[in-house]
Amino acid sequence: MVERASAQRTWRLLAVVAALLIVAGVVWAVVAAGSGAPPAPAATASSSPAGSATATPTASATAPPSAPATSPAATAPATAAPTGGSPIAPEAPPVAPDEVAEQGDVEVELVRVEHVDGQAIAPGEIAGPAIRLTIEVRNGRDAAIDAGLIAVNAYFGDDRSPASSLMQPGGDPFGGSIAPGAAARGVYLFEAGSAELSETLIGVDVLPGERTFTFRGDLR
Repeated sequence: MVERASAQRTWRLLAVVAALLIVAGVVWAVVAAGSGAPPAPAATASSSPAGSATATPTASATAPPSAPATSPAATAPATAAPTGGSPIAPEAPPVAPDEVAEQGDVEVELVRVEHVDGQAIAPGEIAGPAIRLTIEVRNGRDAAIDAGLIAVNAYFGDDRSPASSLMQPGGDPFGGSIAPGAAARGVYLFEAGSAELSETLIGVDVLPGERTFTFRGDLR
């Protein structure tokens, strides 16, 4: 009996030791598993190169192309501004207001120069001091002259500032035709309120394509 009791105690002791060993093994396995776990995702995200791969492009890469250095307007050739008025080109050398201008078989003369009070009748006209010119054209050609094409212009001063025309009082432009050997007269008025009448140029264009008859002088 004594031996059997002793044997039972021995087996119990062995069972307790075995149980302790099993528990110790489980604890060691758990600790070992905890120490060998892979790094947390947050840690790998911070060290990952993805941040540099998805970096925002710099401003210089997306900047719009610069404007051309020059524009067509800058390289366009400059156009000279027109100068002061002048008779219809080409023009014949001027004669004095009291002389007869001649070209071939045609003569032009300022028969009368008058100072009158111009009347504003048509739109754009300005009433005031004016000069009234009576002009005679003499046709020595073999063909008639179309008087409806005769144009008369006046210019004042050294810079040939063009004068504005008037119709009244007494305006009577050329019209119809001037037969060979005949003569005709026309009456023209020009504003002269602030004009430099001491330097006046009168241009009379009689024949298309021919030089303009010109008179230059003092019409005060």
